[in-house]
Amino acid sequence: MDLISVAIIAVVPSLCLGLVFYFLIKRYVDHEQSKMRFQFKQESRKTILPLRLQAYERLVILLERIRVNNLAMRLTKPGMNAQYLQREMVNAIRTEFDHNQSQQLYISENAWKLVQTAREQTVSLMQVVSGEVKNDESAQLFTQVINKMAGRSDYNAIDSAISYLRKEMNSL
Repeated sequence: MDLISVAIIAVVPSLCLGLVFYFLIKRYVDHEQSKMRFQFKQESRKTILPLRLQAYERLVILLERIRVNNLAMRLTKPGMNAQYLQREMVNAIRTEFDHNQSQQLYISENAWKLVQTAREQTVSLMQVVSGEVKNDESAQLFTQVINKMAGRSDYNAIDSAISYLRKEMNSL
């Protein structure tokens, strides 16, 4: 046998053994990385899930607080006129919304769009009513007209948003 044949006979089994060890070690490392990723996801869920649930809760509270009947009950004072009440209601909506904007990080983009639509529709409703009720009229008249209009089926963005938030939260 020549020297090359001996070298091939010695090297080929070593190469085969090296490849077997390489693939075994690679498989072990991949498995460990997969296990670590799974553990990381589990830990993040433990942290994120309560924050997400809290976000849904806070946004439902926001939507309930910006309902026109709730706003009117909370903000109407004796002797207040329609224009002043409308201004107070819009300011309350803006404040509530600004306070809860960070919650969009924990909900879906569609859910956040529905919350924004509910806010915009509520402000729009107030503008429509302010066109029908004179500024110097009483806040009670403004409240009556806005509650009547809010009861119409074309002003249901708040209910739609709350319903969507509930469904999305329950899917968690």
